[in-house]
Amino acid sequence: MIDFSALLPPAVTADPQLTALELPRAVLMRVNFIPGVRQRLGWRGVKECTGNPGALTLKVVDAPGVFAICPQASDMDGEQGRALFDLYYFPAPEEDLVESFSIAAGITVLQDDFLDRVREFAGDEQLQALFKLATLQLSYNGNTGAVAVSFMAAERQLLISAEGVMISGIDGLQQAVEPGGVDQDLAAQTVMFPFFRALAASFSFCFAAAPNALLQLSRPGRKIIYYQQNRFESEFCYDSKERLLSLVWGEQRGLSIDDSEFPKLELNWRDPEEKPCEYADEPWWQKQVPGARFSVDKNTMGISEKPKLIILTGFLGAGKTSFLNHFIEYQARKNAFVAIIQNEIGAQGLDTKLLGQHYAVTEMDEGCVCCTLSGNLKLALAEILAGFQPDFVVVETTGLANPANFLSEISELEDQLDFCSITTLVDAAQGAAPLEKYGVAREQLMLADAVILNKIDQSSEEQLAQLTAKIQLLNPVASIYETCHGECSPAQIYGVNFAGQMRLPNDREKHGIHGHTHAEHGISSLLLDLPQSIGREQFLAATAKLPEQVLRVKGVLQFENEGDPLVYQYVPGSQTLSPAPEEDSGQRFLVFIGEDVQRSAESFLNTFI
Repeated sequence: MIDFSALLPPAVTADPQLTALELPRAVLMRVNFIPGVRQRLGWRGVKECTGNPGALTLKVVDAPGVFAICPQASDMDGEQGRALFDLYYFPAPEEDLVESFSIAAGITVLQDDFLDRVREFAGDEQLQALFKLATLQLSYNGNTGAVAVSFMAAERQLLISAEGVMISGIDGLQQAVEPGGVDQDLAAQTVMFPFFRALAASFSFCFAAAPNALLQLSRPGRKIIYYQQNRFESEFCYDSKERLLSLVWGEQRGLSIDDSEFPKLELNWRDPEEKPCEYADEPWWQKQVPGARFSVDKNTMGISEKPKLIILTGFLGAGKTSFLNHFIEYQARKNAFVAIIQNEIGAQGLDTKLLGQHYAVTEMDEGCVCCTLSGNLKLALAEILAGFQPDFVVVETTGLANPANFLSEISELEDQLDFCSITTLVDAAQGAAPLEKYGVAREQLMLADAVILNKIDQSSEEQLAQLTAKIQLLNPVASIYETCHGECSPAQIYGVNFAGQMRLPNDREKHGIHGHTHAEHGISSLLLDLPQSIGREQFLAATAKLPEQVLRVKGVLQFENEGDPLVYQYVPGSQTLSPAPEEDSGQRFLVFIGEDVQRSAESFLNTFI
């Protein structure tokens, strides 16, 4: 019997009709949470429609357009629950396939708001009428636990315009389709089959079982003749077929498939017979994804590195969202997956607390998942890491948040995360005014190791120079990058694979201890030069005694008799050592940030040097 415990709660599986209705969504959301699995099964991402959580838009590998699924109806037949879903394909404007759709569909695809409408297609009756290409039926037997997934589509979807179609051209109205002519001739089955292939493979992965029965039936195709005032007629089209393809997982006895309108039996396969030739190589016969086995753990996929963590800060309106969009697009092109955590409780906060979760998934799309905190950051991170297996985690703070508040919690996840950067965006258009007026804006800067000076196109050279000088005064050790619209290459900021070269500010030679104190808000930064090599044991003993007032330490060092330099990072309760980039500047230093760091650094220095 199939185990649904990882897909649906017991309250749902106790109701066969509700199970049939919820199962496709549960399967699609689960497999799309795991980048390695998602890509191998053929998916590129999934997004829920705001107004209808059961409706999803999906991207499939090698398909430029967007697929969609929307629940239509459900019922009970004895112990069996059944649900029907409409399937859609929204082509990309540049696809040649657009020419095979109706004139009305082609015009719609070229409109500026087309993609925005697609994202919320479940509430758009015009889009549904123009782009529905197939139907999915799911049957679930509550006694045996068996599941059947049936895909119904026509070889050719034909639309005939009884009166013809006129369109406006340069020379006035022109006849686009003659009366009685073909307005749409679309290979619907061929277009939608990649979606069904990936969906069926996803069921096999989630069930940890291959289908043990396959049934294919057909009937003559039909053509739709439409008239003005929404009047339609249907006629047989004998040079086309409509097919029903069903896959069954579990015991087929007691599981009926609504095939009454498909009289011609083409295939009726049951395990352990030899698989039908035309479907012998389909991925749904594999009950595990190559390299992923039965587990959703990245380690089983040969991916052992911890996700990299960035805390993203910036005062109100600095451009964090624009920067994030570019960051996600960059990582998606490299097949990396990003989890965005926003520390704001949104409208879903109460619901997620009632469910016992510490975050709410607000969007799941190609390349990223976006979550809103509704509880403890540490617990939310642990849940997200377990559920999504991201390559990067970006904690996006509010414009009024001090990143120091997160450091102690994040240190408790050092075995699961690589803490890489506090990145702060600054709005060049506002100049130094927020820094002079708001202490939190200064604190965001002083803890940063990377500062993105955004909207430089809205600032004069003189204003930009003054602002840069102010930033360097507050944080002389951070790297500063100038950009417009938040568009700054992650490789430029963090280096390839986050192995950026760490260097002293402005490449200036410094010796001993160099501090910058800001007594009015209690935080200061300090640069400590190190000898070319130091003793490991003495160093680690000294770091173990750092007081709680030290919020961050970061730098490059080299231990005696150990050869290669290392990048050192410290937040309260956590410290990491990782190989330094191959491009070594030769500089050995530590940067201290916190309260009263002058005294802490002097004590630290005296301990081991």
